[in-house]
Amino acid sequence: MRFLIFILLFSLTINKSIACLSADQNRMFPIGISPKGIVVVEIHMIRSDSTDGKTERLHPLWHGISYLNTYNKNYKLIESRLLDTLKSFPESTYLNVVKAAFIKGIKQAGTIPNIIYAEPQDISFCNYQTNCKSASLQTDTINNKAYVILKSKKKQEVTVLYNPKSFASNYINYYSGFDYEPSESRIKDLIEGLLINSVREYKIGEYYLTIIHLGKGQDFRQAGEAPKEYKPDIQINTLENSIFKEPVLHHGHGFDFFILDIIKSH
Repeated sequence: MRFLIFILLFSLTINKSIACLSADQNRMFPIGISPKGIVVVEIHMIRSDSTDGKTERLHPLWHGISYLNTYNKNYKLIESRLLDTLKSFPESTYLNVVKAAFIKGIKQAGTIPNIIYAEPQDISFCNYQTNCKSASLQTDTINNKAYVILKSKKKQEVTVLYNPKSFASNYINYYSGFDYEPSESRIKDLIEGLLINSVREYKIGEYYLTIIHLGKGQDFRQAGEAPKEYKPDIQINTLENSIFKEPVLHHGHGFDFFILDIIKSH
C-alpha cells in the first residue's frame, strides 16, 4: 500500500511538472535509535500552485504523506507506518503542518522498545553548492555515482538515488521522465547536477547522525552572485524545535540523506 501511494504521488508530480511553482521534497526528521535502527519521521511533499481568481497571482500549495520509518545502518528500510495524509495546505502553514506530523511521530515512537532519542547539535546551510565546510559532493562520472563527504572525512555513496523503494529515486525518475530513453550522458548530468543545501548534525546514542539535503532546480541568483554557506537564525537544540522549512529551488526536487558515524571515529 505504501508504494501504491508513492506511485500516485509520483504521477501527480509528472502531471504537474508544467506548473510554475511545481517542486518536490522528501524530508527526514530523526527521532532516535532503537535496536532495529534509526527512527525518523519522513515526509514526501509535492508543491503545486493555484490562483486567487481575482489577480491571477499564483499561490504555492503543498500536499503529501508522512510516515514513521525505521532504517538500519545500511540505509535499508526496516519498518514503515503511515502517519497521515497531508491534504493541500498553503506554504504559509508549512512549518505548522510539518511540526504536527513530527509530534505525531514522536508520540508513536514512544511505544518503540529501548529507543534512545536524538539530540540536535547544529544546522548550517550550504546554500545549494557542491562544496562547503560541513559537507561536500564527489561524483564518479564513469559509474554515475555520487558521494557525500563530511568534515570528519566520513564518505558515503548516495545509493538511494537508484533504490526504487526510496523517495530519493524520484529525483532520477522525474528528470528522466522527460526523455523517451534517458541516455548515459543524461543520467551523468543529473548526478553531477546535485547540490547540497541544509546540513544537520545530531548526537544519537554512540553515533553522530548527519542529515544532508540534496537537490536540483532552477537557481535565479543574480549573475556573478556566488552562493554562500551560512548559519540560519534558528536553533534546533531540542527535538520539538528541530523543524524548519527547507528552501526549495524553482521546479526543485530535493531529498534528505543521512550518514551515521560512530562518535569515537571523530
